[in-house]
Amino acid sequence: MYYDFFCNEKMLLDNYEKYNISNRTMRRLLGQSDIPPDKCADIYLDNLKKFDDGRGLYFDRYDLIQQFEEYKCSDRKLLEVNEIKVYKQDLEYIKKQIEEYDLTQREQLCLFGIAMMCRILNTDTIDLTTQFKIKQFCGCFEGRIWDTLYDTGKWYNSYHAPCGMDMISDTYDILTRTSSESGAGKIGCYYTYHNYELSSRDVVLEYAVTPENNRLDLFDVYQRVGLKYIRFCTRCGDVFYSRSGVAKYCECCNKEVKRQQTRERVRRWRSRS
Repeated sequence: MYYDFFCNEKMLLDNYEKYNISNRTMRRLLGQSDIPPDKCADIYLDNLKKFDDGRGLYFDRYDLIQQFEEYKCSDRKLLEVNEIKVYKQDLEYIKKQIEEYDLTQREQLCLFGIAMMCRILNTDTIDLTTQFKIKQFCGCFEGRIWDTLYDTGKWYNSYHAPCGMDMISDTYDILTRTSSESGAGKIGCYYTYHNYELSSRDVVLEYAVTPENNRLDLFDVYQRVGLKYIRFCTRCGDVFYSRSGVAKYCECCNKEVKRQQTRERVRRWRSRS
């Protein structure tokens, strides 16, 4: 649960009794909240009871209050997103890239994830510079993408990123990749989404964030907007859906291609006679 991405962290904290929140996650959430340090210590100790398996876990309340006072100096606040929207402009842009570059599903997931994170966080650039942020991003796709080390041949240029991200940023230039600044734990990069500015606010999917769906499942959203198994006919350009990774034609064109292949085969057979 430490690497899960929650759209509304305040909602998560307000309903912490319903979740199996780890100690590290609880400490981070409380440190970023507006709750007074003494109350943070009480909530943390209460949540700790769920993990006491007889080992006698113990924390001094006064020490916890001092720690939370230090955490309050951070400028970062809890994320509070109340609804998730998928814009038609983003969906059409992603479909265009899939058609033009024949993106694999992992590459599609990386692009879709960056686009959605940009909308959720209200920024055109996503920070995937640390192991925590990379694993949190990958965790939104139920194990279908994962953290990968990209070795450029020079140790100081190697970096970590979700698998497939190198193709859509470095090879196809769909995203702009910017190396992170030097520092402890900085192993990844920043990714800028070129289609961030909205010219139309038409929405194809929208849902409210609740305690039940607070944990972001981008693979589910990816399927609901019709991107899973999407293909583009190489003959007429129409969209069709197929589980096969080698399918090239829509149903109508597939029949016509088969008829044409049959005519060619018959003609060759007759010519030999």
